Amino acid sequence: MRQSKKGSIVITTAPRAPASSIKANIEALLPQISALTGRTCRTTTERQSGIAFLIHAVPTFEGGTTKTQDQHEQEYLENLGRQIAANTAAPPSMVKFLRNREHRENSKSKGSFVAIVATFDQEPTFAIPGRIPAEKTTWRIYNRSCKAERMHPNHKNSVCKNCLEFGHPTDVCMASNKVPKCGYCGGTHNHFNHECTAPGCNEKTPCRHTVLNCNLCGTIGDHHSLDRNCPTFKARNAPRASQSTPPQDNQTMQE
Repeated sequence: MRQSKKGSIVITTAPRAPASSIKANIEALLPQISALTGRTCRTTTERQSGIAFLIHAVPTFEGGTTKTQDQHEQEYLENLGRQIAANTAAPPSMVKFLRNREHRENSKSKGSFVAIVATFDQEPTFAIPGRIPAEKTTWRIYNRSCKAERMHPNHKNSVCKNCLEFGHPTDVCMASNKVPKCGYCGGTHNHFNHECTAPGCNEKTPCRHTVLNCNLCGTIGDHHSLDRNCPTFKARNAPRASQSTPPQDNQTMQE
């Protein structure tokens, strides 16, 4: 195991080593990787387990000159975990930034306010006994009321209305700091800001003047990206045919 010049961890395995042994070896090396990088490392399975809450507009603070940016962020997340624990009966098992450093620095707040994901091993409760957080709640963090909402696994075949790609919800789109795509015409605006340029048009959006553009299948003029009749969308979301009860004949299929 070694660290490259760019900071990546390189692990060399034996030729034709089975995947099960590689996973076990990586898990055994996690303490060494954490010591080498100066950050707590976990496996993907550990990160995905638990009950996650998304916390919006959490304030950040500038780090001192004696610490690296990674060390400052790690200390900030540890302190943030204690702030969250003051609102719940148990501390979160993991606290992380929703977006990477580049996205945070290029956001409107320039990283002064960030979105945080807090994961709990068990259902969190308020500091007041008997109260359980609803789907959306408010936590007091750094003397600021921050909205928190429960995160649900998103279906891999759902479409983000910001970037028009499959696999993630709109509110956590990694492209939210970049130019959006219109679900109707494919322009550089959100679909809810789409306007017809035809004089005097009062038709419902999208109107007959809009040249429909589907980002999912590449079709122009037939349907838009938010149309559930899109062949690509229907193919990805079509239920699997049951092999136990096949159709008897063509007449049965038509019925």
